[in-house]
Amino acid sequence: MSKVLLSATSLLAQRTFSYTPRVLSSTMTEALKQHGVVPDVIDKVPASIAKVSYPGNLSVDIGKVLTPTLVKDQPTVTWDADPSTFYTVCMTDPDAPSRKTPTYREWHHWLVGNVPGDDISKGDVLSEYVGSGPPKDTGLHRYVFLVYKQPGKINFDEPRLTNKSGNNRGKFSIKKFAAKYNLGDPIAGNMYQAEYDDYVPILYKQLGERDTFTDVVAVSRNRLNCLYDCKPATMKTLLTVTLFCTIGFALADVASEFQSANITSDILKGHGPTDLIEVKYGNNVVNLGNELTPTQVKQIPEIHYKHEGGVLYTLVMTDPDVPTRGYNREFNHWLVGNIPEESVEKGEVLAEYVGSGPPQGSGLHRYVFLVYRQDQGAITFDERRLSTWDGKQRRRFSIQKFAEKYSLVGPLAGNYFTAKWDESVPDLHKHLGF
Repeated sequence: MSKVLLSATSLLAQRTFSYTPRVLSSTMTEALKQHGVVPDVIDKVPASIAKVSYPGNLSVDIGKVLTPTLVKDQPTVTWDADPSTFYTVCMTDPDAPSRKTPTYREWHHWLVGNVPGDDISKGDVLSEYVGSGPPKDTGLHRYVFLVYKQPGKINFDEPRLTNKSGNNRGKFSIKKFAAKYNLGDPIAGNMYQAEYDDYVPILYKQLGERDTFTDVVAVSRNRLNCLYDCKPATMKTLLTVTLFCTIGFALADVASEFQSANITSDILKGHGPTDLIEVKYGNNVVNLGNELTPTQVKQIPEIHYKHEGGVLYTLVMTDPDVPTRGYNREFNHWLVGNIPEESVEKGEVLAEYVGSGPPQGSGLHRYVFLVYRQDQGAITFDERRLSTWDGKQRRRFSIQKFAEKYSLVGPLAGNYFTAKWDESVPDLHKHLGF
């Protein structure tokens, strides 16, 4: 970023937020609620303010606009701490990839536990510090600092993350983390806002952006080229989301996501996919567990995945939560074999597509997409072909047994969404003969 632009940004921040200290001293609750930290990140406002300072005596005030360039280095965080007590400190972004469409909420930038007093240097670093890196044209992101008082020293069962990769930082929830370790509500907090500047590409490179993006372009060149047929605004949005996903900045490791959602253990006998299937229902994108409604997924989705020329594949969509989660009885929603490369429409339909239809009161169901490779070439499937009217014949399905029966390789790629009952489900059940 040029010195002129940096100076202009600083002046704008000073002019716009010169009132911040007064607001902080009197209405911290209103300030955090105004910026949506409550309820987007936490349910209860902390009782006090955490003092956050970046190199150069740059202080963080609630809502202040800073640049990624200014916050690239780890800050100093202090609060009214008891030196005999352990604390957890977190910095998290609930606006990934943007505040308007926070598909990957939250992306955590820093996580340190077992901090004695407020000496973070002596804490247990669970995730090394990564500065702000909002994708271009996604607007202001909120970067929230929270401090929790621990009930004692904790043996954290979390992967240790370096600042050289973005994997496993996306789809984080500080609320769930706090609940897991009985941390209670945060005792101190603060936040600033930031949007893209010229430092962000440098950060992406640090996180491994270049190699991953090159691989995806090589695999998906035709799909990326089709973006030029879109309207300029649409193309910009799609390119932004594509770049954000490909760098791994919010997209956690697929195998880890499947394992944490118990999909691997429930239906795959411990072997989960490593690549991602792109699944889109119009403007609704499936993103490793995000919730969609049955109404939104009525129609056959658009499917893309990494593939080899001349190779045949099998695609399945299955619900392992029938009638409710814990039964591990699969319902076969879609099954297509002998797919040439990724041309699903040219494959052999074994079970016509049926959208999600979880019974009322049965909670969230997982709807799992998987792709397998057919190394033996074209397969003669001796399965009954199921229409959209055949509901009862889809019950008690097992993708694992199906894959073993036909010697399928994989699953190579996967994705899933979650859904619960809505008003469209009764009509679907009637159509299926339930």
